Amino acid sequence: FQATPDAVTIVEASTLKVVEANPAAASLLSDKPDKLVGRTLLEVFDEAGAEAVQTLLATVRATGRSDEAPARSVAGDK
Repeated sequence: FQATPDAVTIVEASTLKVVEANPAAASLLSDKPDKLVGRTLLEVFDEAGAEAVQTLLATVRATGRSDEAPARSVAGDK
């Protein structure tokens, strides 16, 4: 989890609060892992990105599958 180059966040399903984030996720979201913990997943994205993430999560819940969802973080990175 910590060593993978892939961005991984563990999120509480009911609240969307980040429980844990690896360094790759923190780097992608322009933050430190410990600063992401406790924040909601949606607050790290701009408005359009948050909507895209919500749509992606709804699709995963309904179908068990996901597609890519382009989203821009609040810091301005994709």
